[in-house]
Amino acid sequence: ELPWRLGGARDWELTTNVTHDGVLGMQTALLDLDFPFQDCWLETTVEGPGVLSFWWKASTSDYPFAPPSLSTFQLLLDGVEQYHIYGDVDWEARALSVTSGSHTARWTWSLRANGGNSNLCWLDQVAFKASQTGAPRIKDAVRLPDGEFKLTIDGPNGASYGIEACSNLQTWLPIGQVAAPDGVITFTHQTAGNYSVHFYRLVLLAP
Repeated sequence: ELPWRLGGARDWELTTNVTHDGVLGMQTALLDLDFPFQDCWLETTVEGPGVLSFWWKASTSDYPFAPPSLSTFQLLLDGVEQYHIYGDVDWEARALSVTSGSHTARWTWSLRANGGNSNLCWLDQVAFKASQTGAPRIKDAVRLPDGEFKLTIDGPNGASYGIEACSNLQTWLPIGQVAAPDGVITFTHQTAGNYSVHFYRLVLLAP
């Protein structure tokens, strides 16, 4: 139910051959390698706050000694890159917190030189879940008498999170996953007593 717009040198195409959900997806058109630069994009508008999630896949020219900007599949939010992939990448899930107001999310594929692979990109299962709480946050964090550490996550209804922890703000390790169907969920780190100092962060997962 999102409003969609297409643009660039070539349009996107519907596909039933390469999809994540096995039903229907979107595929970029083949770009003309005789031109030094071509792109194709599709975009939608969402009203935040909320969570934008999707699955994407790429088979693009991979230049091992050049920056990814040579041939990239990108998600831009209001013109600012949030994620990109290039090379041979199988289906990956992505999710992004969107703040209050109207925002434009654009998926764009650009090709700047000849190369191998299929030079195609795919997008599937785009969803936006509006919420009243905006970006997720950790609150009511408390160390329990037995050394365990309990925290409460407050965010959009239906969101899922990976929880990561570290003791030096450099090496983050996954310690669990939770789903918050009603927006608020608690998590207890049972081995927190092994550390004198510990930091926590959330990683928003696609539904």
